Amino acid sequence: MAVSAAERRYILDQVNRLAASDLDNLWRAAETLDTGEFYDYVLVGFPEIANNYHQVAGQVAATWFEESDPASTYVARVAEPIAAERLTGSAKWALGGDGLVGKARLEGALQRATFDGARDTAFANIDATGSRWIRVARPTACGFCRLLATRTGEGYAYSSKEAAANVVGGRNRGSRKRGEKYHDHCYCQPVEIRSNQSIGDVLSAEDAERVQQWNDEYLKARANAGNGDPKQILAAWRQQGVS
Repeated sequence: MAVSAAERRYILDQVNRLAASDLDNLWRAAETLDTGEFYDYVLVGFPEIANNYHQVAGQVAATWFEESDPASTYVARVAEPIAAERLTGSAKWALGGDGLVGKARLEGALQRATFDGARDTAFANIDATGSRWIRVARPTACGFCRLLATRTGEGYAYSSKEAAANVVGGRNRGSRKRGEKYHDHCYCQPVEIRSNQSIGDVLSAEDAERVQQWNDEYLKARANAGNGDPKQILAAWRQQGVS
């Protein structure tokens, strides 16, 4: 039985809580060291924590993919770990902020790595099976994520290798590549639509109603912007009270 987007979000939140707890332990241990040792300790420890939970989330997402089509014999694979250099770079950037700023940045980078485990795994299997997918954002999503989550009408799901920032019903809603459209503290998920499913099978009535509201907000913002420039549309959308 397919796992709903809301259930997936809840499970990933729990995985992220565990990741954050490990990061807290790392930070507290580093605080007992000298300044130079603190920096090196975090640079070594952060990639290990991030990739551990990236893989945990990936394992969960692989299971979700298989459960979305019980009749299929396809065996889902887990995405490869994130390159250590990339995670070390994120840690260096985070530690460029003093004290709690640095830790907050690390928390954001860790959350992204954790959720990317599920997202990267979903995309790997969506591509392998030629499935379609939709982007599902949480109720408190930012304007950018809401904009990208509005392409959910029947017939408008993304094809397997299509970025969720492409043309929607003839209206350009961004041009970022697929891997660039998730930010720190972003909880959006790509949810697969297998050959046995329709959008209605994977999007709850509550999510569908929310997306319709966002689409109405988008159309109003586009009209207020007076053009199709995504940046100007988002600026007009923020004037409607969306951050």
